Amino acid sequence: METDLQHFIPVSYAKIGKNCILTSINCITEHSGCGLSETDLFILSNGFNIKYSYDLCSIGKLSTDVFSDIEKETSIRVNIRRKDYEGIFPGEMDYILATGNLILLLVDTAHLRYSSLYSENANRQHAILLNGISLDEERAHIVDLHLTDYSGNTSIYQGEVPLEEVMAAAYAYVWLDLERWKDFSEMEIWRIARRGFDDFMKGFSGEEFASGLSAVINFVSDINKLELLDDQALAATCKDINYNIKVKSINCINKFIISFINESSVSRELNCTKLIDSIGWHISEWEKIGLSILRIGISKRKGGLSGIREKGIALLDSQREVYNEFSNYLRGLTA
Repeated sequence: METDLQHFIPVSYAKIGKNCILTSINCITEHSGCGLSETDLFILSNGFNIKYSYDLCSIGKLSTDVFSDIEKETSIRVNIRRKDYEGIFPGEMDYILATGNLILLLVDTAHLRYSSLYSENANRQHAILLNGISLDEERAHIVDLHLTDYSGNTSIYQGEVPLEEVMAAAYAYVWLDLERWKDFSEMEIWRIARRGFDDFMKGFSGEEFASGLSAVINFVSDINKLELLDDQALAATCKDINYNIKVKSINCINKFIISFINESSVSRELNCTKLIDSIGWHISEWEKIGLSILRIGISKRKGGLSGIREKGIALLDSQREVYNEFSNYLRGLTA
């Protein structure tokens, strides 16, 4: 790729992943020669630790939790600059790129103009890579590894954007120091996965939030709260619920479980087709639940909410059985 930017780092490892932050971190670690897959990073960032704050929309994990957990587990040093605290400055970004480090930008999509999927829709928090900059010409080069359309299809965007656009969108940025990163054996990753998934299955319900499987249980149960909203709030909240339930929480975990099984079963020569197919079926069914909720928001017809909630509860019971199968799988790996 040719460019006349003053500082530019070609990104040869550009791969579509399952989560914008983890996909971006994976690209950075691959660029630096660190042998961690996106699934490994999900495990090392305690990806099973989802939280729900009883407010219908907030189920998932904060980006800062991902970085702190990865730093704690891997000894990778995470350097972070936040607009509201340390401040973010183009000059420092330029210096970081000049030293050969890719930059992970945490952005508000409302300020991104390179795709109508962002500029024409409600704001989302997102992660992209900054891999080139020219302070003199006020241009930047970005890589978006998780550009997701209305149907959930994901593609990669690479191109130049005005530096002003980057500065308006970024609320924080991160670069990694991998000099001391810890090399993990396959068994170590498996044991960390088992520990994290055991904690997920135990769950936790407190006054302020629920976590793990308890977060999912409370989230599904709270679908009936939508009946209390006015039409405007209902439409907005249903969009958020649809987005989170499909992408950020339950199905994110399901997809990483499939990846983990695929990666770990090879060395053991295990046939896990039935378990993988079952998880894939649940992914599809959760998407149907999410789309049903979205339609409720569009139509403003709340009468179907109780039926959707009951389907969600039944699906959750079935999902729990699959999770138990995966727990047994993990025990077999780590015995």
